[in-house]
Amino acid sequence: MAYEVPNSYLNDDLYEQIYTDIERYLDGKIVDQERTFYKMTGKILPEEEKSITSLENFVYNDELQAVPAFLGEEAYKQDGTYAGFRLKVL
Repeated sequence: MAYEVPNSYLNDDLYEQIYTDIERYLDGKIVDQERTFYKMTGKILPEEEKSITSLENFVYNDELQAVPAFLGEEAYKQDGTYAGFRLKVL
């Protein structure tokens, strides 16, 4: 399980929400709020990002056969070995 949260959003309330989410997930409990869970299945290479013009974060892509995530993130661009992540909806 992973959360991507900007530093400016970090606070005690958010930590409590994350803790509660993880606890419920581990206990197999259901919440009233709809959430989508993803599993990372691999990385998206820079060449793939350039060759597939219709990539959109968190929107399934037939050509990629995955849900792309975190495309355009500066940290990944600086690394240069990948452009984002491939996700699968659980």
